Amino acid sequence: MKLPDDLLQAATSRLAPCLVLALFARGGRNAEVREGIVGLYEDYVKRWGEQLRWSAEAETERYRKFDERAAEYPRRALGRDVGGEERKVMWVAYGGDHRHEANGWKFKGSLQDRFAAAHRLDFASATWPVGPAAPTPEELVALALDWARRLPVRYGYAGYSLGVSEEHKQLTAKTVYDLAMRFQGLEIHDPLCTALCCETQLKSVNWLTLVSNEMLTPRYTGPLIGHVGGMDVLRANLSPEIVLHPIRDGVLIQAGPEPLLGDVNRGETLPLYREVAKVLKPIRAETHWPFFGILTANDWMTRFDR
Repeated sequence: MKLPDDLLQAATSRLAPCLVLALFARGGRNAEVREGIVGLYEDYVKRWGEQLRWSAEAETERYRKFDERAAEYPRRALGRDVGGEERKVMWVAYGGDHRHEANGWKFKGSLQDRFAAAHRLDFASATWPVGPAAPTPEELVALALDWARRLPVRYGYAGYSLGVSEEHKQLTAKTVYDLAMRFQGLEIHDPLCTALCCETQLKSVNWLTLVSNEMLTPRYTGPLIGHVGGMDVLRANLSPEIVLHPIRDGVLIQAGPEPLLGDVNRGETLPLYREVAKVLKPIRAETHWPFFGILTANDWMTRFDR
C-alpha cells in the first residue's frame, strides 16, 4: 500500500511509518509467559536481526551497539531467575544509523517481577518499516497466529503505526496524535504505558485484534469488566469479510485482507474496524494514561465510536 504524501512528509529522524504487532500477557509468576516472550524476541532476531543496530536494557539504561552479547541479554536475564524470584526484565533492540533516530525495525519486551504480576502485563512489541522488507499482510497474519500459539495472549493488535524516537517522544507527541486522529488506522503505540494501565480492558482494535476467552467471557463482570461472548457471538455480529482465526484460548479478529489507514479527510471510515470496535465495546477501555507524557488519549481511544 502506498502511504499518503501527508504521512510520508511527517516521517523524519523522529518518526518512522511502520507495521506493528503487539501481544500482551499476564506475567510475573508465569514462567511460560517469560519464556514465550523471550522466544518471540529470539524469533524476531533470527529473521530480522541483521537490521538491528542498537540495544538497551532496564538494568543499565545504557544504549549500546547491538551485537551477539546484546542479543542474548533476555536469555541471560531469565537464567538469573532463581528459586522463583523472577526479576523485572525490560529491553529494546532497534535499527537506525544513530541511536536517537526513529526506525521501523524494533523489538521491545517487558517482563514484570512477581510483585507487579497482579496488576500489570508483560508484552512483546515488534515493528517493521513500511516497504518491501516488511512482512506482507498474509505473512503478518501467519506470524501473529504463530506467536499467539507460543504465548497465552490476553490481548494484542497489529496494523499501521509510527515508530517514535525514544529520545523525542514528547517532542513528537502532538504530531503523532494529529496524524492518528486523521488516519484512524494508525495505532498510537506505547506498550509499556498500556501494560501498566490496561490490565482488565482491551486497549484498542486495529486490523488484527487478538482477544483471550478470559476477556470475552470473564467469570465476573462489573464497572470495569464487560461481557462479549464467545466465537459464536462474534461470528453472528460481524460481517463475513471479517475473519475469525481461533488461537490458543482466544481469537484473532482480522478486519479485511490488509491493514488500512482510513484517511478521515477523504471520508475513509474503516467500516470493518468499526464493526469490531462496536462488538468489543463492552471490554474496550475508553481512557488511557497520556501517550508520551503530554497528550490525553480519550479522543483517540473512542475514535471508532463517533
